[in-house]
Amino acid sequence: VIHAGKPHPDREIPQAQSAHDTFWDFVSLHTEGQHHAIWNMSDRGIPRSYRMMEGFGVHTFRLVNAEGETTLVKFHWKPRLGVHSLTWEEAQIAAGVDPDFHRRDLADAIEAGAHPEWDLGIQVFPDTPEQLFEGIDLLDSTKIVPEELAPVQVIGTMTLNANPGNYFAETEQVAYHVGHLVPGIDATDDPLLQGRLFSYLDTQLTRLGGPNFDQIPINRPHAPVNDMLRDGFHQDAVHSGVAPYRPNSLDGGCPFLAGEDVSGFIDVPQPVQAASKVRESPTTYDDHFSQARLFYLSLTPVEQAHVAQAYTFELGKCYEQAVKERQLRALANIDTGLCATVATGLGLPAPEPTIALTEPTPS
Repeated sequence: VIHAGKPHPDREIPQAQSAHDTFWDFVSLHTEGQHHAIWNMSDRGIPRSYRMMEGFGVHTFRLVNAEGETTLVKFHWKPRLGVHSLTWEEAQIAAGVDPDFHRRDLADAIEAGAHPEWDLGIQVFPDTPEQLFEGIDLLDSTKIVPEELAPVQVIGTMTLNANPGNYFAETEQVAYHVGHLVPGIDATDDPLLQGRLFSYLDTQLTRLGGPNFDQIPINRPHAPVNDMLRDGFHQDAVHSGVAPYRPNSLDGGCPFLAGEDVSGFIDVPQPVQAASKVRESPTTYDDHFSQARLFYLSLTPVEQAHVAQAYTFELGKCYEQAVKERQLRALANIDTGLCATVATGLGLPAPEPTIALTEPTPS
């Protein structure tokens, strides 16, 4: 999807928007992306402020307690100011008058002492062999677990109380990584998470100039690091010893692997069910439309109208009619009324759904 969202190579357009053939070609062919797309087409896609945006961990992680017992978890950030959006017309004005509106709004609020806050919340689930909860595959990152089924429990608060003194040094060079986990939090076999565990480091090796980007001040941990990484471009430490490997007999066995006795990171053994390794998704991933439909039906009539207008605008920028028609077929499997409205706006016939449309269970 990152490749599909890039500008067309011949014209280098569009810039910073998704209204073009390659994005919608991808989403209409990979219909598991329809849930993600409809959130973007809603008012959630044009937030009033960074201070009013929710944050989602996307993946399911694993919590491990001192006894080695495990629980599955999803992380959430809930803004104390609530979730608010701009209207389409407001977004157009803001983008034209001040393209830096959101960044300026956040920096000005912090400088004025109106420090934005987010509550850190978790949804917890039993760590069963099936890794299912209420019929939802917890390893499917295209799905959410409705909060009516698993309430979000607040466990902490994040407050932004200072602006960077140097944006490049303190923000541009930050090396975030989903694999930077503290003891007690572990990764699951979510296939998208497993791919991200590799790709972040691979990208940062190039973006930040080499393997020692963890020595850049903003990335340097407070505690000293004793590992087996040596030399390389931009190395600012002078290491001693001759044996950067483990185990060794030449440096007294150092560095030793941090164990549980010093709160080191411990991988919890997980049983593997007897199965064949194949390149395909499990059948529990096959439902691509019910959660998109649930989200759409949860909106007010005005919000639903905004979704239809957004789809009409986006698909109206596509050149290939086949892409528009394929996306309309996907919309028909979400809501026939939404599909009909968008089809009318595009001057195309509205297709019939190819699956039975499910009605959400009352909460």
